[in-house]
Formats: sequence, structure tokens, C-alpha cells
Amino acid sequence: MGVLQNIHCSHASFGYFPTYTIGSFYAAQFFNQAKIENPNLLQEIEDVNNKNLLNWLRKNIHNNGKRLDEDKLCEKIRGEKLNFKYFKQYVIEKYSLIYSL
Repeated sequence: MGVLQNIHCSHASFGYFPTYTIGSFYAAQFFNQAKIENPNLLQEIEDVNNKNLLNWLRKNIHNNGKRLDEDKLCEKIRGEKLNFKYFKQYVIEKYSLIYSL
């Protein structure tokens, strides 16, 4: 209740917020690759069919997550290190639709 809506604020764990941002950057880059590999992915998600996405995640993320650090995992999946352009593209597309930009 009140000003401190996020549990992390109440016990001064402010360091979590940057990790959320970096995680969003990785997620956007990985999701971009998943869409390239499965052009029907957005329609499948809209149809509440997450089977192919889950299979992609298991194959590319879950099976490699403990063996590779984040840079190597990103390079294995996308062929490049973390790149902000995928998150920027995601945000522009999302908010352009929401706000008719």
C-alpha cells in the first residue's frame, strides 16, 4: 500500500531494477530470434498455442543456460552479443500500436 508498491523498495534492494532491464534486453533479442525461426509465432501465441515457443526455449535457453554465460548464450542463439537494438525495436513497435504513433 502507498508509495512503496514494489517489495524491493521496502527493504532497499534497489540493485534489482537494473537486472530487470538487462533481462528485458536479452528477452527482446531472444524473442526476435524465435520469431525469425518461427514466422507464425505471434499468431500461435495469440491462439494460446505456446508449444513451439516452449520447445524453442527449452532447446535454446533452458538446455544451455547453465553451461554458457550470458554473452556466449546470446552469441549461440543470435550470432552476436547483447544488442540494445532489439529492445528498442520492441518498444517502438509496442508503443506505436498503443498510442498510434
